[in-house]
Parts: sequence; C-alpha cells; structure tokens
Amino acid sequence: MRVVPVLLLLCALTGSVEAGRSQYAWLYGAEVLPEKSVEVQQWVYERNGLVDDTTKDTAMWWGVLVGISDQLELVIPVELLWRRVNGAGADPTTTDFTIEKYGAELRYRFNKLDSEKPDGWGPLVRVAAKRDVNQRDTTIGEADFVLAYQQGRFHAQVDLGAIARINAEPEVEIHPAVGVSIEVKNNLRLGAEGIAVVNLDRDLNKRDWAGVGPNMSWTSGRFWLSASFLVGIHQINTAPRFIWGVLF
Repeated sequence: MRVVPVLLLLCALTGSVEAGRSQYAWLYGAEVLPEKSVEVQQWVYERNGLVDDTTKDTAMWWGVLVGISDQLELVIPVELLWRRVNGAGADPTTTDFTIEKYGAELRYRFNKLDSEKPDGWGPLVRVAAKRDVNQRDTTIGEADFVLAYQQGRFHAQVDLGAIARINAEPEVEIHPAVGVSIEVKNNLRLGAEGIAVVNLDRDLNKRDWAGVGPNMSWTSGRFWLSASFLVGIHQINTAPRFIWGVLF
C-alpha cells in the first residue's frame, strides 16, 4: 500500500506542468491539458457567515481531468458539502455532510496554448451538466466564458459564469469574477481576485454574496496549487479556497 503515495510523490516532483493549472482559486483556469494527459484535481473551500452569520459551508470538489485534444478537456467531478446552520431560540443547530452533486463537463480553449510563448489572449468556454443528489428532480447546468491575458510576468483574467437549476421552479444565478496575478519568483505568483454571486430570482436574494481578497499560486514539476482568501463585501464574512492538481 506504500507504493501509491510514493508514485504520487514521484509524479509531483518530476517532469513539468504543460497546462491545466489555474492562477486563481475562485476563477476557472484558462489552460487545458495537453492531448492524452490526465490530471487529478481537488478543491476545498468555505463560505463563512453566509447571509446573516448563521450558515457555514465547507465544500470539497474532486475530479479527474482528461485532455481529449490540445484544446478540449473532459472533466468528471464529484462534489461534497458540509453545512452547519446555527439555530436561534427554539430552533436547533443542524449539521449535514453529503455528496451534493456529480456530473461531467467540457472545457474548450479557442487557441492552442504555447508554453514557450504564453503572452497574449486566451479565451475558453466551459459547459457542464450535473445531477443534484438530494433533489432527484433537479438537473444543474453550468457555463463559463473565461478570458485570460498574459504579458511577461503579468496575468489577468475575467470569468463570466452562470448556473441554472432546472426543475419545477427553475433558478438561475450568475457569478462574474476577475483576478490579477504577478510572478514574483520562478513558479510563484501573488495577486488578488474577487467574485460576486447573484441570483436572478429576487425572491432568493439571501443567497447573493460577494468578496475580494489576495491569492497565490505555485507550481513544482507536475504539481500545482492555488489559494485565495476572500473577505466579504456583501452578505458573507470570509470565503477561503484552495485548489491543487497533479498531472500524470
């Protein structure tokens, strides 16, 4: 059984990452994997004080990414959610941990990434279909348009995304996000990012929130990670997020 962690360590410390990483934690990356490459990726993130300081969420996203071509990537994710809601008065405090959803997604980059000359624009579109495990009559559709720009050590990106819950009472939310990142040392980047989550059904406006904060990203061989700590500016206290990936 000790062979598995040893192999993972060797994969992380040898070779080089050609693509697939993200310089940001709350924005989808604008890079895709090379053809026939496989990556294991995991996210962990929190939403603390959502709405009125009564709800705390910790979510985990685990997925396998496959490079179908140098511009098209397949992702198979499973998402888990732990939620605590603090009761008031006679209402008890409740906690729940469950598989929230699973599905599949495609990410297509319009121009091929040149790792030797990465400067310039990098547009990408992402579409996903997921099943809600707890609400069996609900299908979740997701879409993002990502536009990245790199010039030397400077990197900037916008992510215009939307999520639609399709059931008897459809819900749609949009989540625009923006980030900047500067390479301060070989393979180490620092920057800032922000995101807003807006539900288009105003009857559900308690789910809206927004935050901004610093981020960092680091690459070592076939291993990469990105992290961000957002401070709430609307209906949330903090929203930290951590992403890592290992390319095989």
